[in-house]
Amino acid sequence: MADAFERAWSAVAAHVARYAHRVSRHRADADDLYQRVAIRAWRGHDGFRGESGYLAWVMAIAARESTRLGSSRARLERREPSPDDVPHEVRRREALDAADEVVPPTDAGWLGAVTEQARRHNVLAGLEHSVVIARLRHPDHPWQRIGDDVSATANACAVAHFRAVLKLRVFLFEHRLDLLGGRGLVSSAYERALTGDDPLTPAEADAFRAVVLDESGSRRRGWQTALRGACAKVIRHLDPP
Repeated sequence: MADAFERAWSAVAAHVARYAHRVSRHRADADDLYQRVAIRAWRGHDGFRGESGYLAWVMAIAARESTRLGSSRARLERREPSPDDVPHEVRRREALDAADEVVPPTDAGWLGAVTEQARRHNVLAGLEHSVVIARLRHPDHPWQRIGDDVSATANACAVAHFRAVLKLRVFLFEHRLDLLGGRGLVSSAYERALTGDDPLTPAEADAFRAVVLDESGSRRRGWQTALRGACAKVIRHLDPP
């Protein structure tokens, strides 16, 4: 199934990516939608009977996932707690306290330690955590080999890794600025991202400033999505620590 799916998906992936960016407000949302479609298409590949063209079948999946993602975002925004419900500094201090207890996995280095921290805080799912650690320990192994190690398919591992990278990026900005060069370096990158080729939107700028730079605990509706988009943009302007 893996080879057949890879051949079929490679022919439609660009169409899905263009659609995802066209219907999404943020690049992070587009990435999320693309991966959702890839997972659905992979899971349903054996059931595709060819009544319609493969592209039409995949784009129908994309339309359904776009609707589901939009509904999910709306529900999440309605349920978001106010700053008084969950004090940001309390949540941040608990995360840093737990981080001090982490022992880096063998041969995985500091990124492996961060991966363990993210898993403890339920930022990463089990497969995402396993795939990242396996990739860090064996960066030259193909996805099939990593899949054998973690009891998953090659495609599932590739998707899990992509999703984990997005989550770890936000986790680093929220909880481990020291590993990104410190607050001063991150602040400079933020300033450059305000006027870069793909500048921060007002919502992204506000979320990043409140959560990462000011630690004010301020939460506007939709801040999670805005923060994820902001981190993706700021990191492009971040010099290596």
